[in-house]
Amino acid sequence: MANHFAYEGAAHVRVESEEPPRPGRHAAPDKQHGLEDTIEPEGLPHEEQPDVLEPEELHELEGVPEPEELREVEQLLVGDEQDDPYELDDLEEPGGIPAWLDITITVVVTVVVMLCVRRFVLDAYRVPTGSMLDTIQLGDMLFGEKVSYYVRDPQPGEIVTFEDPAEPEVTLIKRVIATEGQEVNLVGGVVVVDGQALDEPYVEGRPSNPIDHHAEFLDADIAYPYVVPEGCIWVMGDNRTNSLDSRYFGAVPVGNVLARAVFIYWPPSDIGAL
Repeated sequence: MANHFAYEGAAHVRVESEEPPRPGRHAAPDKQHGLEDTIEPEGLPHEEQPDVLEPEELHELEGVPEPEELREVEQLLVGDEQDDPYELDDLEEPGGIPAWLDITITVVVTVVVMLCVRRFVLDAYRVPTGSMLDTIQLGDMLFGEKVSYYVRDPQPGEIVTFEDPAEPEVTLIKRVIATEGQEVNLVGGVVVVDGQALDEPYVEGRPSNPIDHHAEFLDADIAYPYVVPEGCIWVMGDNRTNSLDSRYFGAVPVGNVLARAVFIYWPPSDIGAL
């Protein structure tokens, strides 16, 4: 509250102005009543708020497509599921070969390679008889390699698989005892080659005696001493008392030999080199 002073003669008079309180200020407290009158500040001009659109009004705005239109656009961009470009039948390798053709070629090549390996390199055999006991057990499965015999003939002491001279569709397995030109004799249960008795620990003491009958394609029993014909080998089983071998069907042509037995791979108890 502003105070003004005026001089009237010598008298000093205090004049209080009746100026009302300005907006935004607090009035002086009323000491008589012990109350304080307050004047709330006047608010600033209220800013205009944008109108809020209801959901149904949103699609009325210019340029906003309807949901149906959005679905049509999405379908055009993604495409129909039936036209999926990644289906198996339509896949192609970078070279342009369809996947199914690539798989077929792979399978065919794999089979051909396996057949070639078995025919020319390595073959597997299962021994169903006991003619090679105890070197090879009944039911043993083994590998026979073929590469060696491309450059040389079978040698004495090697175990070979070959076509049975009496039944070509049957494969036999025996040990080579003598080769072409050598003389074989059986004397007192011992094998004698070129006048020398063989040391054969693998027969485990079983006697090597002549067999008193012969294969049907022979005219008579094998007579001793026997000279192995050219291009042939003389073979015998390690189980000498239970083996039909060269004592029964004679010498075996080298051309009948299929492989050299090298390794037993099954069962685990018999695994080992031959």
